[in-house]
Amino acid sequence: MDGGHSLYLRGQSAIEYLVTYGWAMMIIIAAVGMLYFYVIIPMSIPPNNCVFIVGVSCDNYGVGMSQASTNTVNVSLMLSNPNYYPIKDPVMVINSQGSNYSATCVPSFVNPGATFVCSAGVYDNFGNHLKANVYIKEYNCGLSKYGEFNGTCADPPIQIYKGAIYDTFSKNITAKPTALIVNPSTLTLAAGNAYSINSTFEFAGSPTPSVTVNYTLNNTDARLQNSKGFTGSSGVASDTLYALHTGTVKVTVSFDGYSANSIVTIS
Repeated sequence: MDGGHSLYLRGQSAIEYLVTYGWAMMIIIAAVGMLYFYVIIPMSIPPNNCVFIVGVSCDNYGVGMSQASTNTVNVSLMLSNPNYYPIKDPVMVINSQGSNYSATCVPSFVNPGATFVCSAGVYDNFGNHLKANVYIKEYNCGLSKYGEFNGTCADPPIQIYKGAIYDTFSKNITAKPTALIVNPSTLTLAAGNAYSINSTFEFAGSPTPSVTVNYTLNNTDARLQNSKGFTGSSGVASDTLYALHTGTVKVTVSFDGYSANSIVTIS
C-alpha cells in the first residue's frame, strides 16, 4: 500500500510540475515571440530617412514614381550647405543595387547656409522600398587657389560626401516635390507705382527657407529691384516690381525647372 501511495504522490507531483512549468514555458515562448515581432523586426527595418554625416545637410526629400516612365522612381533631395564657404557645381550620384544614377544639382553656386535641390531618375527594380547610398560631389570654394571672389571661385578642389536614403513610398504617387506659388497671380498697377511680388517655395508639400528664386520680366514696361528673391523661415521670397509704362507684363519666378507667373496690367 505504501509503495502504491508513493507512486501516486510521485505521479501527482510530476503532473503538477508539468502544469506549472508548462505555463511558464508558454509565457516565455509568448514573450520571445512578442520581442521578435515588436522589437527585433522593427529594429531591422530602417526608418524613412535621408542623412549625411558631414559636408551637406539633407533637409527634406521626396520619392515617387516618375511622371515620364512607370519603370523609374524619381528621387529628389533638398540639401543645404552648412559650411562657412560657398560650394560650386554640386552633382548627386545615387548608388542603388549596384547601379549609379547621377544628376546635376541646382543652383550651380551655393552660398553658406543656402539650399540646393538634386533630382535623379532611378530604375525601379526594388519595388517600393528604396535603400541606397548617395554621394554629393562638389567644388570647395573655401580651398580655392585664388579664393572666392564675386560669386565665383577659381580652381577649387573637389570634395565628395557620402550619405544614405531609405524610403517606403506609395506606387500611386508621382514625384513632383518642388512647387512655386506666386502671389498675386494677376495684378493691376498704375504707371509710376511699385508692388511686391511674393513667391512661396515648397518641397514635399512644406514651405522651405533659404532658397534663392529667380524673377524675370518679358518686356521693358516694368523693372525689378533685385531679379532674385531669398525665401525666409516661412518659405516666402519677394521682389519689388516698378511699373514704368502702360502695358502688360509677365513676371516669371523660377527654380529647379519649375516656374510660376504673375500677370501685371499697368494702366
